[in-house]
Amino acid sequence: PVPELPRASYPTQLVYLFLLGLPMSLAGAMITLAGTVLYPFYATAPRVWGLTPLVDQQLGGLLMWVVGTMYLWVAGGVVWFRWSAREEAGDVEREVPLEAYGSAEK
Repeated sequence: PVPELPRASYPTQLVYLFLLGLPMSLAGAMITLAGTVLYPFYATAPRVWGLTPLVDQQLGGLLMWVVGTMYLWVAGGVVWFRWSAREEAGDVEREVPLEAYGSAEK
């Protein structure tokens, strides 16, 4: 981090990670759900594992769509739990009584 620039707030970081994943998810979904081979040249390439060009394309799109965005979910989880820990630490520092959160027993 650059000292001159403040770190974004936790909600902003979560929104940023969500928006960062949209292009990859969109591209992966379009490639996976395409009914035809998108690159005709690729259809003429030799097959290594015996997959048809369309199935190979769909598997590649699925990798982009699912696996390619998994790291963003992991990063979002890290941000979420750091935010949660910071909030809990703030409550302890301020000595907020449990009654302030409301009680199920009334």
